[in-house]
Amino acid sequence: MTGIMVDGYSSGRFLAKNLIDAGVDLIHVQSNIEVPRPWRDGFNERIYRRNIVFTSENALRVDLANERIEFVLPGSESGVLLAECVGRLFNVRANATATSKLRRNKAEMMRALRRFGIPAVEEIVISRNSDFPDVPSHWFPVVVKPAESAAGDDLRICENLEQAKNGVAHILGKANIFGIDNQEVVLQRKLLGKQYMVNAISKDGVHKIIEIWMEERIHTPEGYSIYDREILVASNFAESSVIQDYVKRVLTALEVGYGPTHTELFFTKDGPILLETAARIQGGIDGKASEFALGYSHLSCVQSLITKPGWFESELSESYAPRANLVLVNLISQQEGIVRRLNLEGTVARLPSFHSSFGVPTEGMKIHKTINLLTKPGHVYLASPDVAQIHADYAAIRGYEKLGQIFELQS
Repeated sequence: MTGIMVDGYSSGRFLAKNLIDAGVDLIHVQSNIEVPRPWRDGFNERIYRRNIVFTSENALRVDLANERIEFVLPGSESGVLLAECVGRLFNVRANATATSKLRRNKAEMMRALRRFGIPAVEEIVISRNSDFPDVPSHWFPVVVKPAESAAGDDLRICENLEQAKNGVAHILGKANIFGIDNQEVVLQRKLLGKQYMVNAISKDGVHKIIEIWMEERIHTPEGYSIYDREILVASNFAESSVIQDYVKRVLTALEVGYGPTHTELFFTKDGPILLETAARIQGGIDGKASEFALGYSHLSCVQSLITKPGWFESELSESYAPRANLVLVNLISQQEGIVRRLNLEGTVARLPSFHSSFGVPTEGMKIHKTINLLTKPGHVYLASPDVAQIHADYAAIRGYEKLGQIFELQS
């Protein structure tokens, strides 16, 4: 079996390795000659049989004329649009290119939901060429963010009009994390309630929910929304059926026909409201912790979708109960500098519920003050049958951070 991965960065590099280890012949296509800076160090083109920098559809068609391409997948957010184009080019299952914007642009997502009568957040879209709009005073606080980025890039919570104007001007004056100049900013009324992320797999327009995580974040005085922890919840919790139904309606409205999706939403007093959906695997994971708790992960499900005919219909169930309590704890740094010594083994890794770590900087690497997903110094998973133990270990991690015991920085 031969397939293409577009922009195999972030979690995509682990999915690619899993596919290759399973015997899949994988070709990599880069949407841009420059790998986005956040994922440059982790990308290894040598694991693929070929690495092709995209220049045009015709050039790619000619380059791969002798290949029998059987699937195309995006490995990260930057590859979503091109993966759909390449899927059409080689006539394999993919989401329709005519509606690609619905799955990439946050403003277009909300417009699609409203057309289908699906509850959506109140928002205003501001472009480079437009004047700053009138914002209803009762909307504040509001959230401003690029219409086409990811990982919390330049997201700000603004308490007043002046902060909102400054946030919008900042975003429109720079490029996003993919190196593309921001053309639009979405200004949204801040949602209140519990935050969830929902991973799903789709085939022929049928959607199945495979994981739901409850998210907790920390809001800073500067307006940043820092990822705190994510808690895997069983499929039968109180709001589950309402959330699952809502997400499936969202995926249908966004015309998701095939492949993985990662959705974030708030469960408000009026029910679930979408933050955004990404037509790709969840970023920043390798799948091992989910496989420990559930027996599968978002990554392994995509692999099965591709390599096991009939798996989606006969084996993939939406009912699940974790074999252990699982919590992802995002590390938070109040410091910035070069790591002189990493002491993960002497601190976090000694906790009773410690399972694994991901993306933790090592000696000689730079860490930043945490303001979003991209600036966190990695994360760890805690897994245990004892919820109290996980709570205690979570508190211990925050204590280690406060005392500066995980990272020793160069003076």
